[in-house]
Amino acid sequence: MTVRAAIIGLGRWGRSLVNAIHGKTDAIRFVVAHSRTRGNAEAFCRERNIPLRDRFEDVLADPGIDAVVLATPHSAHAEQVMAAAVTGKHIHVEKPFTLDRPSAEAALAAVRRAGVTLAVMMLFSVADMVLRSMGYTVAGSYEVIGWLSAAAMAMALGTVQRHRGHVAMELVVAKLGRRSRAIVEALMNLMSLLLFATVAWYVARYGRVLHETGSLSETLRVIVHPWVYLVAAGCAGLTLALLVDFLRSAGALFGLGRRC
Repeated sequence: MTVRAAIIGLGRWGRSLVNAIHGKTDAIRFVVAHSRTRGNAEAFCRERNIPLRDRFEDVLADPGIDAVVLATPHSAHAEQVMAAAVTGKHIHVEKPFTLDRPSAEAALAAVRRAGVTLAVMMLFSVADMVLRSMGYTVAGSYEVIGWLSAAAMAMALGTVQRHRGHVAMELVVAKLGRRSRAIVEALMNLMSLLLFATVAWYVARYGRVLHETGSLSETLRVIVHPWVYLVAAGCAGLTLALLVDFLRSAGALFGLGRRC
């Protein structure tokens, strides 16, 4: 099943969210967009064949939309979450959730009444900060956040490389000839391959040291080497993806050389 989503807000981060999944997965697809500054978003939406709606209310009234992704100013989150919940749309919202506790409680109440799903990025870290303001602490929160963040990023490295999701600067390369671009691409893939193969090796070796010495985390006093091994595995996955890219680019370069 494909989640039919609407992107609300097409500033820098909203566009990053669209680019992260557009044409790269069947699990979720942006079928509609809305932006307060239509003129700035028209070209972006036209290139990706995403219809642009003038009003947020029109998006919520569309029965063909399952969820909304809010990449809007923080001051608008509470009102938009409540409005989306009333119409039965599932909601993904960027941090901070809202600007104060009363508005956050009102938005959560609307979500509960509607029975929809609300996903908030960095929920654990924000919850920890809120609890600290009330005199409570979550022991080891920074350790857990660090481990989960490292694991999430490491496991995503290879997949993101496969889908060309990493940031790439091509201002100079774009002006080169076809053969020159192929040479640069092959060299960059080779250099990246060697770099991350080295990183994977050293991280794995560091994990082995932690394993053999029985090192424990400072606060929770639990073993940490599994997380280090996980990061090493992520770097190894990226290395394999880069190897595939290098072989592909080298093959393309060889093909150009034969035609010349």
